[in-house]
Amino acid sequence: MNILVRKKILYYILGIVAIVAICMLAPLRIINGAEFSVWNAIWKLPREILNTCTVQDTFDSGIANWTYILMPLIASIPFASCLTDEIQSKFYLYIEGRKGKDSYICSKFFQNIISAGSIALLGLGIFVTIIVLIFPINPIYKNIDTSGLPKMSAGGLTEYIIVNLIHLLLYVISVSLFVSLLVLIYQNLYFDFSVVFILSDILKDFYMQINIIYFMVFIVIMFILHRIVWKIRGEKI
Repeated sequence: MNILVRKKILYYILGIVAIVAICMLAPLRIINGAEFSVWNAIWKLPREILNTCTVQDTFDSGIANWTYILMPLIASIPFASCLTDEIQSKFYLYIEGRKGKDSYICSKFFQNIISAGSIALLGLGIFVTIIVLIFPINPIYKNIDTSGLPKMSAGGLTEYIIVNLIHLLLYVISVSLFVSLLVLIYQNLYFDFSVVFILSDILKDFYMQINIIYFMVFIVIMFILHRIVWKIRGEKI
């Protein structure tokens, strides 16, 4: 994993920055129906307007639409590119000979999970930290008494964000594993990412509603398929 980080450190940094940027550029609908990106809302709108938007509203806006399509692809790039380099240079044969094929396959699988998960977690974590520091938990309306309205507790908000982050991380990891499977089959990153982008765009509504258990089942299936592909192709990869 240390070799992967050293070789692709720039990809990691750019990936984290890109995820934060995508979330910050997501459209946020304010009280009068107008839409601003989260970034523009923070910098251009007065405090009394910002106070009408909650952390939950901003979080939901940041992780919707294009974020759901692009974030998994961005998080997949460092590991997919490193795996492609290892396969095309035959360097993986040296590691296999030193570690053993089964050990190498398992280590690569879990490196993929850690790689994609860490990029997504850090990017989303920075975004969440920013909005928590700026937006209120509950809306605050100037000269309007909101004491009778239902309130979101800090604990409830924390639980909501954590559940959604777990869902997103499992989704990102699932896509990254699928990308690496495509890399094992056909080492052309342009083709592999194009296939995943098209599938993500078509199925994004389904992904956003699916139970996290299905993501976990998918990860197990990916592990089995990774082992099968490695064992079938062997040195032909």
